[in-house]
Amino acid sequence: MTEMCFPQHLISMIASLYHNQKATIRWNNANCEPFNIEKGVRQGCILSPHLFNLYTEQIMRQTDIDDMGINLGGRDITNLRYADDTALLSDNLTSMKRILHRVNNAGQLAGLLLNAKKTKVMHIPARKESSNVEPDIKIDRTSLENVDNFKYLGSIKTSDGTCAKDVNTRVAMAKQGMVSLNKIWKDKSIPKPLKFKLLKTLVWPRMLYGCETWTMRKADESKIEAAEMWFFRRITKSELERQKNKWKCVSRNGDWKDTTITSKRMKA
Repeated sequence: MTEMCFPQHLISMIASLYHNQKATIRWNNANCEPFNIEKGVRQGCILSPHLFNLYTEQIMRQTDIDDMGINLGGRDITNLRYADDTALLSDNLTSMKRILHRVNNAGQLAGLLLNAKKTKVMHIPARKESSNVEPDIKIDRTSLENVDNFKYLGSIKTSDGTCAKDVNTRVAMAKQGMVSLNKIWKDKSIPKPLKFKLLKTLVWPRMLYGCETWTMRKADESKIEAAEMWFFRRITKSELERQKNKWKCVSRNGDWKDTTITSKRMKA
């Protein structure tokens, strides 16, 4: 914080929170002897995430890798970070090895070690490049595992750039959430408008999490629409048939009702 030019009084206040910290472990209704805490941030403190972000930011500043990443919108992006989940980006193997080497060295100097077992490499091939290429990247002589997909902040990223795997996972999670609320959907005392609001609040976010980053194909859109119809059928207990970009709803009493339903404009 001193190197980042934070006010001294603020640094002193935070330092006082961490002065002479002690903790104890409770087991079988008994506490062990208190012991000193010499590393890490305070668990459960609302200030801890911000302090850890400052910690990792200073590490990344010391690596001097700003010109080694990928160019997006005129900006060089070398890393994506959220807490201790970090993704390093580069458009060539040489730069990636340099970035990883510098980040590893800077982290070790600050007391932060990279876990080789949890660190994966995903190679995204160019259009004319073979997809079978597996870069050999190491951390302290330990080769990192090559994968064709990985989960970052709950969203699945794949080497082919598609979102099919993430869409399938999200649809499955949304259906699981839908099934867990069966008592609500079957409760006749709850009005349907309220059920639709619960659907939008409790189920929809599960399926559409991270959708801003999806590169949708027709097959992916069809999966989303099919899941949407499945949700509506469970709530309305009716059959839905598609006719000329509209959905015809067949209710239990045999009445037909035209309605337009889209995943982008769902209204209760």
